[in-house]
Amino acid sequence: MKEHINHLENIKFEELIIGKYVCVMPGNYILSNKNIITINDLANHSIIALDPISCPAEMLRIYDNIRNYNPNDIKYFCDHPKTICTMIKRGFGVSLLVPYETNESISYGIALNKNYETKEIKSFIEIAKMTCFIEN
Repeated sequence: MKEHINHLENIKFEELIIGKYVCVMPGNYILSNKNIITINDLANHSIIALDPISCPAEMLRIYDNIRNYNPNDIKYFCDHPKTICTMIKRGFGVSLLVPYETNESISYGIALNKNYETKEIKSFIEIAKMTCFIEN
């Protein structure tokens, strides 16, 4: 994650794609017929969140917004998205994973040594950017 390498002088972050968050829930969930989920829609629903220690800073800001809106909505914390998906399948709640309506986005990229940029590395990054492109 970009925020984890900002303090490293010889390392730079090369962004590959910017992703959006999605609200994950069972197909028969009360909110599943909505095209876009807002923070208001999530009020009084059990939220399953990624562990704050291992989740991206962008996601922490979203969790803070949810907590500010309704402090009791985040019921569970998990350390892996697969665990969250299992809990959702079992009816424990909904989660925000990487379109939930928010101005936050998440940057996916590669960290590399600024002093060791070869043409092969530059080519790899360009190919990765083309391969990672996803239309909204």
